[in-house]
Amino acid sequence: MWLKGTPVVTISSLKHKGRNTILRAIYWYLDYPPKPNPKLNLDCYPVIDATWFGRENCLIVYWDKDMKKAQWWRWSQRKETAWEIYEDINNLKKNKVIFKAVTSDGSPGIKTALEYLYPSIPHQRCLVHLQRMGLIFLTQRPKTLAGLDLRNLILKLNTINAHKEHNLWVKNFYHWCHKYYFFLKEKSYAFERRNWWYTHKGLRRVRRMIINALPNMWHYLDNPKISKDTNGLEGRWGSLKDHFRNHKGLSKGRRKTYLSWYLKVVVNKEIPTRFDH
Repeated sequence: MWLKGTPVVTISSLKHKGRNTILRAIYWYLDYPPKPNPKLNLDCYPVIDATWFGRENCLIVYWDKDMKKAQWWRWSQRKETAWEIYEDINNLKKNKVIFKAVTSDGSPGIKTALEYLYPSIPHQRCLVHLQRMGLIFLTQRPKTLAGLDLRNLILKLNTINAHKEHNLWVKNFYHWCHKYYFFLKEKSYAFERRNWWYTHKGLRRVRRMIINALPNMWHYLDNPKISKDTNGLEGRWGSLKDHFRNHKGLSKGRRKTYLSWYLKVVVNKEIPTRFDH
């Protein structure tokens, strides 16, 4: 109840226990973070995603979309570091959680770890993440025709459900690249730095991002078990962060433990015990 935001006073009334008794029980659990309890899955198609809580701590979660379970999680000082991802995936492998494909935002850390442990499985790039980043770089109202054309292409990205649509999208993208080839090579002189810069850096950045992602954008069309985005996990971050804000009075260490218990009890629906730490 407290994990979901129910005040201690209310819990005390419902359980007919004193406020201090309830607080002692809560703080006991908060002093002992629970460990992930992975469940055997020899045919796992996980979504790996990370989110920041403040500027110091990043929570990385390995979400089993079929079991609706966080199979593993970790707190990190950085976002998706290769050796940490390697360690996590290897732990899951030892617990017989075997990956058949992975969906992520395509961070270098995840990519490097997968190349060591699962070099031959599909690694689906999250289309929503690609679309979101593309629209950020292009802005809501591009000032050039090239920007408007590319924005329209990006907006269609997450609507593709068949290879015929995907082939047309890729054809239109390369047509855009060819059409604006010389436009994208234009440079401007920066007097304060005394050097030349590409004038349309945002457009070039989106073009490079799409070209790098293309080989891993369409795996979900070949296998419906593969998620085309990380929305199934990202959607849970909102409620998680809302509950997190309600407990800002906790110390940093206890806030981390709170979120670990939240994943275990609220998300995974596991019954807490004093033997989980």
